Amino acid sequence: MTVMRESTMSKRSKKDERLRKLMEQDVPARYDSRTGRRRLVALGVGCLGLFWAAAVVCWLLAPSNTAMISTFVLCGIGLALGAWVFGTLILVSGVSGRIPEHLLDERQLQQRYRAHADAHRASLLLVFATCFVVLALMGDDDHVSAAAVVVTFFSLLASIAALPYLIATWKMADPPAVDEEG
Repeated sequence: MTVMRESTMSKRSKKDERLRKLMEQDVPARYDSRTGRRRLVALGVGCLGLFWAAAVVCWLLAPSNTAMISTFVLCGIGLALGAWVFGTLILVSGVSGRIPEHLLDERQLQQRYRAHADAHRASLLLVFATCFVVLALMGDDDHVSAAAVVVTFFSLLASIAALPYLIATWKMADPPAVDEEG
């Protein structure tokens, strides 16, 4: 039993050390400024917009070949570009959910909690807005395609998963200027 605990502890300390190194990595120079980070957030919102555009196409055109092809193209571009954008957002924002709380300082914990609280509020608003729009636009005789429901669900899911990183990166302050005089 003791050997198993020591093995688990050594694995945990190795993982903690790896995560500490990840946290200490410098942010790429183009994202050091607020302007650069906000451009990255805008690109992330654009990627999410591609998923929402695919959902709109499905609601308006499905079932048809045009809807299918458009959805695959929009979602494919969104996934390809989104993988890079959201990987960069996770590194830049520093609120990655993978990093355990005991490795974060008070400022980072506050930033994480604030970003998640704001993201929960925005997610709730997004879910209600989506339901309201769908219910307002549907008539009594309208047919709903299963593809439209599935693509809308995945658009909501992607948006809710990305919101903490988008909000944290948007709200990040510029680092204090380094005083070279001493």
